[in-house]
Amino acid sequence: MQAQGLNFVTALTATVAAAVTSIAIAQTPSVTLLGFRPGSTYSQANGVSADGSTVVGTSGSRAFIWRANTGLYDIGAEPGASNLNTYGYAISADGSTVVGSTGPDFFRWRGQGTFESLGRIGPGYSRSDATAVSGNGDVIVGWGSTPSPGSLTRSFRWNSEEGTQTFGFDLSGNSTARGVSTDGSTIVGYVRVDTTYRAYSWSQAGGLTLLPSAGDASALAVNFDGRIIVGGGGANAVTATMWRNSQVVDLGTSPGWQGSAALCVNDDGTVVGGQLAMPDDITSLPQGAIWTPDHGFETLTTYLNRFGVAFPEGWTASIVNGVSADGRTIVGNARNGLSPEQAFVAVVPAPAVLTLPALAAFYASRRRRYSNLTPPSPPSPDP
Repeated sequence: MQAQGLNFVTALTATVAAAVTSIAIAQTPSVTLLGFRPGSTYSQANGVSADGSTVVGTSGSRAFIWRANTGLYDIGAEPGASNLNTYGYAISADGSTVVGSTGPDFFRWRGQGTFESLGRIGPGYSRSDATAVSGNGDVIVGWGSTPSPGSLTRSFRWNSEEGTQTFGFDLSGNSTARGVSTDGSTIVGYVRVDTTYRAYSWSQAGGLTLLPSAGDASALAVNFDGRIIVGGGGANAVTATMWRNSQVVDLGTSPGWQGSAALCVNDDGTVVGGQLAMPDDITSLPQGAIWTPDHGFETLTTYLNRFGVAFPEGWTASIVNGVSADGRTIVGNARNGLSPEQAFVAVVPAPAVLTLPALAAFYASRRRRYSNLTPPSPPSPDP
């Protein structure tokens, strides 16, 4: 037990050191509403580059990127995309590549004038969505589905050299890939096993591994090196979950809320973004939320106020969909009463860093007692 504790702290030290020494772009603490493309009244921000400078999203069924110095650029207006609906779902860590879906096909965009539809993931599939992309844009992951009735959904991995590879449980259920590590080696998502959805991690070398859980669970995002995975699950309610070095951490909820979801995570796992749901006050709506080891889950409004940052009057976050590598830049959707939602970017000052013993103690105390559970061995992934 002592050796395991030392190994945990040693690994944690290396992770924090890497995060501290990384170079971050200086940004002014603020909240910015990104507006809409011309002719639209709605926008959503779905992801952000590692340095926080570039945001990907969708406005009026058109994919866009946003940068502070250039504003919103309409990817969906480019040749090859102008007659299609385009949905921007993810951006690479280096900010060079956007991926998403046109509805039937998945696409890649690598700069102005480079929109490229990559088709569907194979014969018989009626829809393909790219949901995540590796740090340099080379590896794309997502899901494809066959027509109804009897629709089957399969996870996929794509790169230009090998093309498309599908994976999941043969003949036993649907699978969806939702996240990929920066180097493209670790893919996370969820798969149906009998009547239960299970979170999974997949690698080229090890195939598909089910992550431990007490009930339905989904893995929705992964950090840069694949060692920290976040999502949701639980035996009695949907609550945010972290799998850290294969150990399960229950991220809980917040007073006044019965449910939570973890949708994104920074490089060292100290900032998790998502949503608080199922409020005790049934007249309230879900809110965007941030989890940290110091404060647990709290609404984004509460989190920002601690740094002296606030939304424009009347606005609140409805969901947090992305965080930068250092956790300072946060993106998602915001609402003002019953008006259509709008994409936002929030920037906070560099937060105080937890001491390593305190951080290690927190994760040790919050691990669920799943260490004795042995997940069933999955069949080999498709070739």
